[in-house]
Amino acid sequence: MKFPLTKQEAFDAAYIGVVNQGYRNVDNGICVYNSANGGKCAAGFVFAITNPSENPDSFKATLGIDARAVMIRFGYEDKDMSKFLCEIQTAHDYPTDECFVHNFKVEMHRVALKHKLNTPEVA
Repeated sequence: MKFPLTKQEAFDAAYIGVVNQGYRNVDNGICVYNSANGGKCAAGFVFAITNPSENPDSFKATLGIDARAVMIRFGYEDKDMSKFLCEIQTAHDYPTDECFVHNFKVEMHRVALKHKLNTPEVA
């Protein structure tokens, strides 16, 4: 896959990855890009495609604090794209564990509508 990813490619990676994973990847309520058990947050699935040799497991995503720095480290210096990735990340962080996949899909659908993206089919 080419780098940098388009919004559609990043959206697809996050959507398919999280839906197939079936759970929020968090530690004490804080989103974790990549954990020891192989779980990823929405942005973690995007980073895994664009920089597979990097392992951001030590980075916890706290919007507004270190998320932008991590996105720059992984090659997303464009402000529009980094804001988009924050939206994807928020879609992952917002839903509670109860009915997570359904609520994640709803939140991602909102992101898709805003950015005129297609939502991928996931079995």
